[in-house]
Amino acid sequence: MPTILIVDDDPGLLIAFETVLGLNGYQVRTAATAGAGLQTFEREQPDLVLLDYHLGAAQPDGLEVLRRFRRQRPEVPVMLMSAYLYEATREAALAAGASACLEKPLTLHGLKQCVAQALRHANPVPHAA
Repeated sequence: MPTILIVDDDPGLLIAFETVLGLNGYQVRTAATAGAGLQTFEREQPDLVLLDYHLGAAQPDGLEVLRRFRRQRPEVPVMLMSAYLYEATREAALAAGASACLEKPLTLHGLKQCVAQALRHANPVPHAA
């Protein structure tokens, strides 16, 4: 069962995403700060990360957290989320190693589809010989 880490400072979003993804068979870990996200990433070794770009004024932004994730485990897909997904932000995120950029608000159906697709690309099913 894949483990997904969600790093976002919005408690309502954390609860909603955790509930939906948990009901769809994923193990979900959440973090409301950049520091907690980095610690959870190291401790839990997730298969996928959903990372908010704006984590609050006194914290590193999502791009810095993304870079730190990439240094630790570059093979883990990280999907950057933002309500203000400007083209420059998208380009910077992809250049820093984001596997995708998602614009908030996400529909719960859209979230499930994005997660399933990211995990399929990260762990492709081997072809039978």
